[in-house]
Amino acid sequence: MKKVMVTTMTNENINFETEECSRCGGSGSHSYCQKFGSVCFKCGGSGKMFTVRGAAAKVFYEGQMSVSAFDIKVNNIIRVSAFNTYFAKVSKIEEHETYLDIHTVSEKFGNLVMGMVGKDSKIRRGWSAEEKAAFKAKALEYQATLTKAGTPRKRGA
Repeated sequence: MKKVMVTTMTNENINFETEECSRCGGSGSHSYCQKFGSVCFKCGGSGKMFTVRGAAAKVFYEGQMSVSAFDIKVNNIIRVSAFNTYFAKVSKIEEHETYLDIHTVSEKFGNLVMGMVGKDSKIRRGWSAEEKAAFKAKALEYQATLTKAGTPRKRGA
C-alpha cells in the first residue's frame, strides 16, 4: 500500500489510519547524522505514516478547519505561520483591493501582521472543542467511505 506523509503526526488524537513507517520500521530512528541525530526523515520521528486513506481524511479534516481569509473577523482565533506556528487572536483587519493585512496578538509573540493575505486564501481558524469533535466525526466518516487507494467506494446498484 502506498504511504503518503501529509504532515508530521499532530498532537490531536484523531486516529486517522496510519501504519508503521517502512524506512525506520516504526522506531522513529534511522541512520545518524550530526545535525539531526538519528531522527527518521520519512516519518519525522513518529514511527508512523498516514496510509493513503488516512492522508485523504487528514486533508479533508484540515479543509473543514480552514476558512477563506475574507471570512476572518476581529476576535477570531487563527493559526499564524511566521517564524513559529501558533494560534493568535485577530485584533484588526485592513482590507485592500486584492488582499488583507490581518493584525494578530498573542501573549508569547506579541503583535504580528500577516501582510498581503489574498482574499481567497484559506486560513486555519481556532474552533471550540465541540466544533472540532464534529469535524473529526465527519472526517472519520469520510475515511470510512474510501478504498485503500484513497478513492471513494463505488455504490452498489
